[in-house]
Amino acid sequence: MGCMMLNELRVGSIVTHPLFGTPTNVKAIAFNGLYIGTKDGLPLHIDDFKPVEITDEILELLHFVKMKDTAPGIGEFDWWETDDISLTHIHKGLYGVEGLSGIKPMKYVHELQNAYFVVTGKELITEESVLALINAAHDFDGTPPIAEHVLLHLRHGGDKSDSHIVFEEANQVIAYAHLDTTDLVAGPSVEAVVHPNHRGKGLGSLILKEAIKVSGDKTRVWSHGDLPAAKELIKSGNRRSELTSPPPITLPARAIAVELALAGATKFYVVNRSRARGEELAKLLNEKTKATAEFVEWSKTYSIPLDADVVINSTSMGMVNTEGKQDIDFDSIRPGMLAADVIVNPPQTYFLDEAGKRGATTLQGLGMVVNQAVIGIKYWTGADVDAKDLNDELLRVLGLA
Repeated sequence: MGCMMLNELRVGSIVTHPLFGTPTNVKAIAFNGLYIGTKDGLPLHIDDFKPVEITDEILELLHFVKMKDTAPGIGEFDWWETDDISLTHIHKGLYGVEGLSGIKPMKYVHELQNAYFVVTGKELITEESVLALINAAHDFDGTPPIAEHVLLHLRHGGDKSDSHIVFEEANQVIAYAHLDTTDLVAGPSVEAVVHPNHRGKGLGSLILKEAIKVSGDKTRVWSHGDLPAAKELIKSGNRRSELTSPPPITLPARAIAVELALAGATKFYVVNRSRARGEELAKLLNEKTKATAEFVEWSKTYSIPLDADVVINSTSMGMVNTEGKQDIDFDSIRPGMLAADVIVNPPQTYFLDEAGKRGATTLQGLGMVVNQAVIGIKYWTGADVDAKDLNDELLRVLGLA
């Protein structure tokens, strides 16, 4: 039986473990091991897991259909298909993806699952995984129940202090929570989701109680989509936890502002069309850092204050397939200022063009994404990636090389 490295596995990878009599799915990945729905919720070490060989039974479980045909000089032969790929039996238990010579022959199911993701961009999973639960909730509610960075933590491992809580019934994941205790400024936070078919049974309250046992009463509970049931859950529990709806566009602003404050920036103007979101960020900066922050409601054309040295666009305005431009007085941007944009595609936005015309130094969002990726790849895999090579490849993918 072969051995596996942690970076070979994904959420949903089919593996075996001595505690389980049959193959099971990886539920979550952490630096200290894998979660597969253990009773005590603790991760199990990678060395104790074994890969599962590809068999006809496993392929059927993964919704492959066996096909047969005959050919002159060969006779009868068979292969396996889904709507997305064809799988051929090469030799002695080794399989290949038809038409793709670049993928090495596969013997184990987790290798097939990885190849499937590379080819299709989709997960090849069974119904018991956390991702299946997340997908079901997304389809039912019309909004993702879990943030993108949590999905990355699920698939590739996150911070060492991350916790994953999984509830199962009849070999299916019916509730999941991700607990992040790494934010030293705002404090711990939890995101939780209950399968649509299992709501109204108290599972949401139960899984949040388990999370708050770990992180304390001040835990922030994210509610994606501002769902009424989520609000009622917090009220009924009579907790001091904070229920908030994280706005995707303001998350870069929050991260940038906090890091700048910790690096020594002393004054911030937080400009936002949403009073609640803007005031929340200003309050965070005022209470948790040495900087001072003033919220400005963006209800009309905004002029950059005379004492501002840096102006940063953290909205989606300027991104490919978006219309319009920032409602600001571009003539209030002065020579010597720094104008930065978080937009990656296109790297050179209307905002940066107008700021540059007025003598400001401009900073594209491409560099931010590239350097985040360099750190992330090192963090997850231990591999060092050259930033210039990554930048050139990203430009090529975006059609800008």
